[in-house]
Amino acid sequence: MISYNFSEEKEFIVFFAEKNGDTGIPALLEGSERISKTQADQIGRFFWRMIDFSVELNESQECPWPEGYEFWSEKVLQSVAAFLKNSGYENSLHEASRDKI
Repeated sequence: MISYNFSEEKEFIVFFAEKNGDTGIPALLEGSERISKTQADQIGRFFWRMIDFSVELNESQECPWPEGYEFWSEKVLQSVAAFLKNSGYENSLHEASRDKI
């Protein structure tokens, strides 16, 4: 189960999961069972889609959080990276970012 430093991180993830049709991602992060490599890769790909979409939204609409998309993206990055590392898949975020190139 992921540990968030701020409750807004979970809201941020759910917001983007709903916008992108990735509604299973919050459940993976909140689940009590250990995730698989495939699930870790799904989380990594979701994170980078979330970042891409937040950049698009930042240019076109006001952020629902006063701190802005970039601020919460960085907070989520820290929490997701720690979650993946603790789950034994610390390279999943990096591998997903390479897949974008």
